[in-house]
Amino acid sequence: DAISRILLEQGKVLPVPPADVLVHSGDGFEMEALARVSELTESGMRCENSVFENRDRALEYARLQGIRRVDFVGSQVETVNL
Repeated sequence: DAISRILLEQGKVLPVPPADVLVHSGDGFEMEALARVSELTESGMRCENSVFENRDRALEYARLQGIRRVDFVGSQVETVNL
């Protein structure tokens, strides 16, 4: 981390932009969430899979990372824009 910070401060490394979308699956909808990530990635969006146990933690992570959209995948997809 220290080396990365120094290189970043010297302008030698470009910062990695946050994902466009964090995809979080409801219980039993993990495969659907993976398919959603593939679909969004194919359309040119940068996506990240949520590894959190609940929606609140996923939203908290997204806010901290600067991710501006969270898709909650269950029987339907619910999109939350932050």
